[in-house]
Amino acid sequence: MNKLLDKKVESIIILFLYSYMNPSHELKAKEIAEEIVKGRGSDIRVFTSYEVSPTMKELSRFNTLAVEAYAGGIARKSLIKSEERLVKLGAKTRLQATLSHGGLMPAAYANMVDTAMSGPGRGHSGREILRPTYTAIKTSSPVDVGGTSFDVGLITGAGLT
Repeated sequence: MNKLLDKKVESIIILFLYSYMNPSHELKAKEIAEEIVKGRGSDIRVFTSYEVSPTMKELSRFNTLAVEAYAGGIARKSLIKSEERLVKLGAKTRLQATLSHGGLMPAAYANMVDTAMSGPGRGHSGREILRPTYTAIKTSSPVDVGGTSFDVGLITGAGLT
């Protein structure tokens, strides 16, 4: 830990092979790491795979963890600044981040990796919400175009499919 801190790392990630089944050792390692970080007067974040992505397959868990550790803080700070600007403009509610499954979470608390595929989730659920307003449209195909993706859904008379 001290060698990492001496190298001025910006975050620390911890991943144990079977932590998705039993996170106790990974969480204990985080606790120890945070004590050392605090003792050195640093404020870097310590991430565990269990808290960010408690799934099987350590490679995908590592990739998710690395992306969150690298970009999550930057994205979260940007969203917090946006929320502060909205409050100054008179917003009465908190800024929400759309999650990949279409749900919402306060932007300041969301793991950014959980928002990676939020366009399709929210775009399709948003169209479903608008369906009663546009009763003449029985079938629609909401689309989300991203930098490297093109996601298409189908909403029929029966609803989202």
